[in-house]
Amino acid sequence: MAYIMPYQWTTPAGEVRTGRRVYYRDANGKRRNKLFSGPNAKREAAIFRSQIEIDLEKGIDLGAAEVDDLKITVAQAGHRWIKGKEGERRERTTTEGYQVHVDQHLSPLMIPVGRKEFALGAIRVVDLTPKLCLAVKDRLLASQSTENARKILGSFRMLLNDSCLRGPIKVNPAIAVHIRDQHRDEPKDIEIPTKEEIARLLAHVHSAEPQAPTMVEVYVKLVMFSGVRPSEARGLAFEDIDFDGRDSRSGGKPGLTVGRRSDKYQQIGAPKTANAHRFIPLPPKIIALLRRWQLRIRAIPAFAAPGVVRPIKLIFPNKKGKPQSHANIINRMWNPTLAEVGLAEQKPTKPRKDRPAPAEPPMRWQAIYSPNMLRDLYASIQIAPPIRMNAKQLSVLMGHHSPTVTLNHYAKLFEAAEATADAALAMQDAYLK
Repeated sequence: MAYIMPYQWTTPAGEVRTGRRVYYRDANGKRRNKLFSGPNAKREAAIFRSQIEIDLEKGIDLGAAEVDDLKITVAQAGHRWIKGKEGERRERTTTEGYQVHVDQHLSPLMIPVGRKEFALGAIRVVDLTPKLCLAVKDRLLASQSTENARKILGSFRMLLNDSCLRGPIKVNPAIAVHIRDQHRDEPKDIEIPTKEEIARLLAHVHSAEPQAPTMVEVYVKLVMFSGVRPSEARGLAFEDIDFDGRDSRSGGKPGLTVGRRSDKYQQIGAPKTANAHRFIPLPPKIIALLRRWQLRIRAIPAFAAPGVVRPIKLIFPNKKGKPQSHANIINRMWNPTLAEVGLAEQKPTKPRKDRPAPAEPPMRWQAIYSPNMLRDLYASIQIAPPIRMNAKQLSVLMGHHSPTVTLNHYAKLFEAAEATADAALAMQDAYLK
């Protein structure tokens, strides 16, 4: 049982001050008290008393550290949440995304509290209410796109969930506040190049024997005929290639095993999902191309990746044998290659933050398709006749979490394949008549 009593004291300067003191007994029966002062002393004491009584009923002792958590702000709770995610060894890209949400979007967001407005980062977590959380949602929708607002609000709800576990709140005030994904039920638009564009690209990068292949040719053809993610391609090693079809999963066919990926910081790690560990058959011409490429880069040293027992020979290494960066592949390989075949457009270069913006920014080539186009092209080949692979089979090759993800992502391709098959059957019937 806890109770609140008024308290008055005199400072060394002779100033008389008043506050509220909460008296209670901890789980061991020891008498404790906590003093609250200032204009909100009565409310803070009432909140503390209610939490004390709930915890004591559960046999939990609210220590001094948790008492201090009553003063924690949204910004402080956000940094504490991110630190916890880093302790869980989340990917650096993920935690940096959370950091951007907290520092650049949530903390400076101005929220109406009564007749005034305060920055969300300066508001205490215990002062948040469902009404204030709804105001956060409204302000995010007014200042961000729907997709960005949904992601930022998701981070806000997760940091409040973390505060429910660590203190000082017991219930997430934003638990019922959501932003619905407007395009969730709509099929995604997949941009597939035309057959003429694909032929132009393949003819441009092609090298005939005995000419040594280029990295651009190997990258384009390997991703196009394996469907691996760009990050998985950067982490592929020759040790992952089954040149002779000896893998038990291959059925005697050569192929590659996806077991790692390289993030944008060139750190080797596990694939995106558990189902991303998979075996993918490869055509004989791609196997021959990889053999030629292996001979060309044999002088490049192996890479000793953290967590890997032996050094590995990456398929797409830099001069030191380390993984290529995503920016290097885009700016030095992908954009120039597509510009040479007429599949890029000129756009102004973004100004650097540490330099003044020029009056006329220089122009640069930007491809109209991203490297993910090669992965989508692989999926379209598997879906279209004569292969007509179903969603379950394709999800295994693509490394998706479930066939539902495959159907949601490639719904229009499956619909087009059905239409093509119906047209082919109709044509056959017409000939048979």
